[in-house]
Amino acid sequence: MKHLEIELKTLLKKDEYDRLKEQFGGVTPVLQKNYYMDTPDFELREKKVAMRIRTFEDWAELTLKVPQSIGNMEYNQKLQLKDAENYLSKKELPQGLVLDELAKHGIKTSKWQILGCLTTLRYEMQTAIGLNFRGPFPESIIYHFYFMLFLYLRSISVPLQMIWL
Repeated sequence: MKHLEIELKTLLKKDEYDRLKEQFGGVTPVLQKNYYMDTPDFELREKKVAMRIRTFEDWAELTLKVPQSIGNMEYNQKLQLKDAENYLSKKELPQGLVLDELAKHGIKTSKWQILGCLTTLRYEMQTAIGLNFRGPFPESIIYHFYFMLFLYLRSISVPLQMIWL
């Protein structure tokens, strides 16, 4: 699946974060692990492309984000959890949409490294304007109208940390 992602991210002060988190008291968070990948010579970074495998409790997703003039074109490939764990341990990628798109951008390597893993709790809440809005736009554009909070739990490999102002 591919869609144009347009999102706004903002850095919050700790007290702002705490106040917003209180509003999600009735929301069941979803645990997710995000494994960020690149080639040994950082070919993706050089092309301003990002790739990750995100795992959930019983499934996973391989995602490639390619910058556009507005937003990022996001290519998502659903994976079985056991397959994702196997790809991560072998540092391989499955055949399919993401590898095909990488080849279109001149990236044809089979050597991958895991840069780090960020484990987060994801909170999503339905709002008056919806969780996602799909309009009659080209390229399956999805505008995200949801509010997400990430709680930093732990990281491995390259330390990733949340910074409070």
